[in-house]
This record gives sequence, C-alpha cells and structure tokens, in this order.
Amino acid sequence: MEDNDWNPTINAAHAAGHGRFCIALSELEYDDPFTAIVEYGDAFPQPWSRTDVLREIYAIKSAPVTDQSSSRFAALSNEGDVYWIGDQTVHETIQGAGIQSPDATGAGALANLGLIEGQLWAVGHGAQIYHRTADHQWVKMPFHSEPEPGFNVIRFGNIAGPSEDNFYIKGSLSPKRIDLDEKTRKSLKGNKSWDDWNRAHEIAEENSPSKGLVNEGRAYHWNGTRWTEIPIPGSSPHIIKDIYVETPDKVWMVGSHGTILVGNGRDGFRSIGFAGDTETLLSITRFKDQYVVASDYALHLFDGHHLTPFKPRLRGRARPTPLKVQSVDDVLYYFDYKRGIHCYDGERWTEIVIPPELRAREFKGLPPRSP
Repeated sequence: MEDNDWNPTINAAHAAGHGRFCIALSELEYDDPFTAIVEYGDAFPQPWSRTDVLREIYAIKSAPVTDQSSSRFAALSNEGDVYWIGDQTVHETIQGAGIQSPDATGAGALANLGLIEGQLWAVGHGAQIYHRTADHQWVKMPFHSEPEPGFNVIRFGNIAGPSEDNFYIKGSLSPKRIDLDEKTRKSLKGNKSWDDWNRAHEIAEENSPSKGLVNEGRAYHWNGTRWTEIPIPGSSPHIIKDIYVETPDKVWMVGSHGTILVGNGRDGFRSIGFAGDTETLLSITRFKDQYVVASDYALHLFDGHHLTPFKPRLRGRARPTPLKVQSVDDVLYYFDYKRGIHCYDGERWTEIVIPPELRAREFKGLPPRSP
C-alpha cells in the first residue's frame, strides 16, 4: 500500500502522566491488519517513537509498574496479541482468543484492556475475560451466563475496578440474526470493509419490525464471589460506553441516549441521565473539581445534574470526533479520532501535533529534536 493511500485515525490511546501517552494509528482494515503504535514522552530528547505491528490494536494501557521494567505501555490486538512497548518490544499471545489466530477457539475478538490493582485484564466477545498472572500467564476467568432468547452470547467491551474482587464489566447482546435485503447484499458483495457491513446491519436493525432485534447493553459487577447484573435504563437497555472509577464507592457509567449512572456494586447505581436525550456519551473523567464528558460530537462539563458545553472550546472548524477524555497529573487529555491529541491545563488548550513522518505507512525515522 502506498503512503498516500493510508489514512489512519487514532483508534486507541492512553495517557500515563504529564507529557506521556501512547496511541494506535490504524485504518482497521479487515484485509490489511496494520497499526503504528506511537509513544510520546517529553522527558526524552526525541519525544516520539513508533512500533509497527501487523495487527489491529484496540486498546492501550500503562504497563504494570511491578512487571516488564523496560516497558511503559501494553497494547492489545483483537486477535489476542499483547505488545509491551518500551525500550524493546515484547510480544505475548492470549491463547484461545481472536478470530483468525491459529489457536482461536471461536469465542471471538478481544476488545479492551483493564489495569486493576496492578494487574492487566483483557475482555472481548463471547464473554471472554482473561487476567495476567505474576508468572506472565494469561488465565481465562469463567463467566456463567446462558445467552438470552433471540440473542448471541454477550460481547464484553470494557473492564474497570478498584480491586480484583471488586470490578465492573460492560458489554452488549447482539441479535442472532438480522436479514439484509437482496439489494443491500448485492451492493456489499465482495466488500471487505467491516464499517460498511456493520452500518448495513445497523440500518436493518433500525428498520426491523420485530422488537428485541437491536443491540442491548449489559453491565456486571464481580464481588470476588459472584456476578451481579447492574440494571441499565431503557425498555431495550441502553449501551454503556465507558466506566470510570472515581473511588471504590463512586463509579460512573455513561452510554447511549444520554445514559449516566453513578454508584457501586454494593449499594447499587442510580440513573441521573435525562429522558429525551439522544446523544451517545462515550467517555467520562474527573478533572480537578469538575467532570468532563465526551459525547459523539462534542465535549461537555457535567455538574452532577446537567451537561453544558465545555469552554474554552477547541480551535478549528472541524467537528470533533471524540475517542476519549482522560485526566492524569492535573492535565486533561482529549484524544480525537481525526483531530488528534489536545491537552488542557485548566486555562488553555494545547495541541500536540503528530509529526507527518509518524502518519506515513512506511516509517523512515524522525529528525533529531531541535535544541
């Protein structure tokens, strides 16, 4: 593929501290798996570095401080690869995970990483849950749940919590079958783009006359002994997009149709979203004395009751396409699929511009940093 034909977006990101983050640049092409994992550390003379992998990276987290001392980040592929990014790249595989991996069991793709009490966890389709042990083994955790009538097995998409006996997982149930009309099937014949196929199925779901043939959200809590399902509002429960653990007693969940939940697994959750909201809330974090929420089109402040536009606004006319917001070391990071990386210090926004050399398919290195 020529460089001019490669137009990557930021599809995974994680900030580890002030001036330290890692992103995954890719196109998420089914027939051409390739990701440029880009690390930034402003303590180094050349702050940027890049690692190329022939996989699609779906999640990035900080490497546990007690393990892989030369690694700073861990990156997860949908096929169950874990890449430790640092002075040297270390590659591990989660046995049984993935779709096309030689050892795939059929459970499906992996979707996300979690860092809980210094231990990495991975979750994905087919109710897959894995945790990494002290001896560097990935062990599958059983989740006993029968598929609900009319639905496929649950797809886990996020995991977070204060401890290994107190964590949360969000996921969704997809319909067993959505029929595409013959005209749509012909137009998609030979098309290997997952985005086109997924959008076609979304339209089919929206137009389906049968109730229940839409994705439904689920959320669960593990207390060290048993799983408990967390009620989600909506006649067809809304999809949770993000879990943010502010404290063990104050956990936030945001999602589709303006869903905002707050609470914990012991005392329960209460809904503080508003009826009639249509926006999808993708990410939430606490920055200093306020909550910041990224929706599918903008950034907002949340005072515990209302969403208001975040000010000051980002410069530029392009509409935001938020990936996530994250607060660390008194800095608010905003990662955007297309608009890149911005930091807010409480007074002004600063854009961290990705060098064009890092956005090229063929990486030929970077010039030395000017003194």
